[in-house]
Amino acid sequence: MMFIDEQLLIFKNKIEEAIKSGGTSGKESIIRSSDLINLIHDAVKFEFISFGINPNNIFPHFKKSKPEIKLAGFLKQKKQDICIIPSGIEKKKTPITWGPNANNLRFLAITRNIK
Repeated sequence: MMFIDEQLLIFKNKIEEAIKSGGTSGKESIIRSSDLINLIHDAVKFEFISFGINPNNIFPHFKKSKPEIKLAGFLKQKKQDICIIPSGIEKKKTPITWGPNANNLRFLAITRNIK
């Protein structure tokens, strides 16, 4: 059985158990928790690793939910559920000088210098 199939079977069983034990509120509780989505995230990370991505470059790491990497876009910054960071680069905090958040010191971009 493929890893994604195993994760989806666990996903299905968790939903069924939540409904059996807690009814509608049990179902809502399991859906609102991070348990189910983390099963899917781990399946995606597993696939990345199986395609040769260095596990140390995947954030959060396989079977972990933290730390999430925050990326900045034009309008806002957002923590990413899954992010792959390239190897061989050095982190450097850089003020964002573009878009609506330009020069706002609360918004710093982590840029990377190639070593």
